[in-house]
Amino acid sequence: ISETLPDGARKVLQKAFKCPVISRYSNIENGFLAQQCGDESGEYHMNTAGFYFELLDPNRDEPVSDGKTGRIVITDLFNFAMPIIRYDTGDMAVKKEQSACGLPGPVFTRIDGRKVDFIYDTTGKLLSPHVITNTMWRYSGTVRQFQFLQNDANHYIIRLNTGNDHFNQEANMLSDLKEYVGSEAIVNVEYVNEIPTLASGKRKKIINNFI
Repeated sequence: ISETLPDGARKVLQKAFKCPVISRYSNIENGFLAQQCGDESGEYHMNTAGFYFELLDPNRDEPVSDGKTGRIVITDLFNFAMPIIRYDTGDMAVKKEQSACGLPGPVFTRIDGRKVDFIYDTTGKLLSPHVITNTMWRYSGTVRQFQFLQNDANHYIIRLNTGNDHFNQEANMLSDLKEYVGSEAIVNVEYVNEIPTLASGKRKKIINNFI
């Protein structure tokens, strides 16, 4: 789907198709980079046969230790048409050297999406956009579309398209969101008729105007 697979979507697919659902990580520049293991860990086995992977600090070209979020930087080992050396994919992930299933080679324990979609909590901690999207899956029965924006260190906006339905869970939703962005966060709710699409046809769910 060209996006990270949310847990809510995975459960819906498993129920509909009555089979395991796994995610594959790839990009258009390089192709297949990692695939989720079939066990319960959800880890992604990295394609080290085709690529050399580095995870670097979000703001500096320094390696991060296992368990820390870093930028995925790759060198393509078998591209004979165009050298791709230390290419910053723009994606963020967490890795470790030993998989839970015991197969050799490093794994991504999480793939968190694009760096540009990350937000900060009120203490300045970097947050994956998935904490927002996974939270909003709880309200998918009423909320048709949403968009979450960060405008400064502690001011946020969430835009909701609920169609003609009345949304009576606003207080619960704000409480859930503040568990991640901080209890001191100011989160304003805006009700809209439509979340506009980008030129690609996709709707941008997370926007950081603070960075």
